[in-house]
Amino acid sequence: MNAALTKATLTARRLARVRSLAPVPPAAGSGPGPEAAPTRGERIPLRQTPLRAWLAVPVLGGAHVWSDVFVIGEWRVQHHALTGQHRLLDPGRGRVLTGSRADCLAAVPHGLRVPAHVVILLHGLGCGHDAMEPLETALRRHGRYAVNLGYASLFRGMEENTQALGEVLDALADHGARAVSFVAYSLGGLILRCSLRPDAAWRRRLDCRRAVLLGTPNQGSQLAARLVATSLLGVAGPGGLATLPRHARVLPVPDFPFAVVMAGRGDRRGINPWLDGDNDGVVRTAEAWLDGAEDGLFVLSDHWTLQRRPPVADAVLRYLDGGRLGTG
Repeated sequence: MNAALTKATLTARRLARVRSLAPVPPAAGSGPGPEAAPTRGERIPLRQTPLRAWLAVPVLGGAHVWSDVFVIGEWRVQHHALTGQHRLLDPGRGRVLTGSRADCLAAVPHGLRVPAHVVILLHGLGCGHDAMEPLETALRRHGRYAVNLGYASLFRGMEENTQALGEVLDALADHGARAVSFVAYSLGGLILRCSLRPDAAWRRRLDCRRAVLLGTPNQGSQLAARLVATSLLGVAGPGGLATLPRHARVLPVPDFPFAVVMAGRGDRRGINPWLDGDNDGVVRTAEAWLDGAEDGLFVLSDHWTLQRRPPVADAVLRYLDGGRLGTG
């Protein structure tokens, strides 16, 4: 009896998780505009829920090998960097289906829509989307529709990660997005810049509003250049090679308003004594600057926690809202 009751309880919880969607914008004329923070009370009608979603299996991670190629209403289709397989995750991060990209997309509930303006979050090298969760939470609390993307930074190169980002942006345009802003941390900023090629299909469909680059080695990384000489950079995979100065410096510069947040110790030594001048332990302060930025901010921080700091989240919100990182 107890075993049956436990099984029934788990099934009920799983169904509740699967049917619960991420924020969905209200219908035109029925409430706040597209910038308003939707509630999580929206539900998928039972008839729209794929049968396979009822048996969604929780995933155990794999952030370093899976890349998002479709994210709508927290339903995610991801591509595995090593096997080439795709999987569909429900809003509760349960695995609904593993197979081809087409099969996964066909199992996504119909009728999902997103607000007109979406904020894309891009994490850095060697971490997953969880690194951007504090920023995601702050954005959503302030009424922004944030899409926190994951990508296989250690196993896929710049071109592949750029392609995955483009697929996500195209899908957002298909489901109602008309404008996009970006908050990109470390390597994520270089992926953003790489995606800004004029021939990118999504650029003809989405208006780029603003971007904030956090601790991005825009001038290339001295640390990466020195690790190449020791053959240690290979540990960081293709993503690490993308941070070399000869690659980073030739990437497109955003042709829309953007700002730069730099970090370090505030002196001439920095956190990492192996690097020249002030640095955050990974990126030299001077390497993070990018000509053309309309604003810049220096933060006393190391590289690993920069994107998690509340003052940085406040600065990002100020910039996205009014074009200024600071309060002055």
